[in-house]
Amino acid sequence: MATQSAKALLSIQSSARISDYAVAKQSPKVITQNPPAGTPVLEGMTIEVRTVSYSDVPFHVLAETEVVDQARNLMLADIEKVIEADPQLANAVKVGGIPENDRSVVTEKLNVQLSKSGLSRPMSMDDANRFIQQVAQFGFVDL
Repeated sequence: MATQSAKALLSIQSSARISDYAVAKQSPKVITQNPPAGTPVLEGMTIEVRTVSYSDVPFHVLAETEVVDQARNLMLADIEKVIEADPQLANAVKVGGIPENDRSVVTEKLNVQLSKSGLSRPMSMDDANRFIQQVAQFGFVDL
């Protein structure tokens, strides 16, 4: 994947947790960049870029507490792939939650798709909504 823009980079707290978790992994995704993307650079200037493979980072690394238990061990890459592949899931992440009239459909989609990646048990509608809110908050899905 191409380098993400500064807007799509993770929050400082999320990138620190990922960096601490995956110190020695190969890493194709930019999680932080200093100076930020778009900053004019001078010859000889140092640019620090930290990267990590989302395939090596489970969801629980981003949450200090109250991560949706069924999804805690799903890899970020699997979550990202499922959400980016479905416009309804992507929209729920964009708006920061599942619209009330879509909860049953979105919950079913999440349960079916994420069960292929190791979802420990089906999520309830409330769990699915909290999961979507957490995905939106952590900012690792580039929509």
